[in-house]
Order: sequence, then C-alpha cells, then structure tokens
Amino acid sequence: MKIGRQKHIKQPKEAAKRQSILGIWEPSKDFKYALIKKNFTSEEYLKIMEQEAREAWRHFLATGQPTVIVQDNASIHKSKKIQKHWRLWHRQGLHMFFIAPYSPQQNLIEGEWLHLKYDELRGKSFTEESALEKALVEAIENRFAKKGHSVKRYLL
Repeated sequence: MKIGRQKHIKQPKEAAKRQSILGIWEPSKDFKYALIKKNFTSEEYLKIMEQEAREAWRHFLATGQPTVIVQDNASIHKSKKIQKHWRLWHRQGLHMFFIAPYSPQQNLIEGEWLHLKYDELRGKSFTEESALEKALVEAIENRFAKKGHSVKRYLL
C-alpha cells in the first residue's frame, strides 16, 4: 500500500454472510448447537430450550437430579417470552443460572468459540454461505470429537 492509504481488501459481492451459533456444552460429555444465517431470536432460542426441558425432565425422572444451564445475559436468554417458561422448566428439573454481567471469563463456552475461530477456521474465507456453514459444522464436529464429546446439531 502507498503511504497514507488504508489497506482494503475487496470482497466479492457474493461473499458469505453472517452465521450465528448457539451452543450448549457439557464439558467432558457433549456439545449441542444450532446454526442460523441471522441473529438468534427468542423464538429460536425457545425451540432449543423446549427440547432441553424435555431432556431435563427425562433425566430428572430417572435420577432425581436437576439440569442446570449456565448462560450469559444475552437478551434472548432473558426476554419476557422466555421468562414465561422459567417456572415450568424449573418444575421439569431445568434450572437457569446467569453469570454476572460483563464476565465472559466465567462463561467457559467463550473459550471454545475462540478456539473454533482461531484454531479451526484461521485463515479461511468463504464466498458462499453454504461453504461457511459446512466449514463451521466440520470445525465443531472435529473439535468436540477430538475431546470425546458427543455432538448434536439442532435444526431450526
């Protein structure tokens, strides 16, 4: 680049758009995730949590042990639509625990997202959304398979 000019890399018009990932990770056991081509809404989050509540209920009936999901304070996690379900989920053995605001170091899944970005996807760029999605799925499957986790993808 010439002195005084800002470095700029042109992207093709068909460059891949954003992909959002929502993950539920139980260290040393499993990783569940969903991918969408936009930001997650309360509706999508609710679909996933309803599935988690059904699993928590089965686990609670079999063992008497509750399931606790630790999450950050994202707006979809605490929306009014979601809060309406907390009491029912609690009765089903599913409990929500929120980490302190602005404390990503307490949210262990944040480290996994960093490793996915910087270890599994480093230096790659995508011109097609399908290629980006495929790379994300492969990165998630590979990373957690290496750790001996079962991996499940929620299809929304």
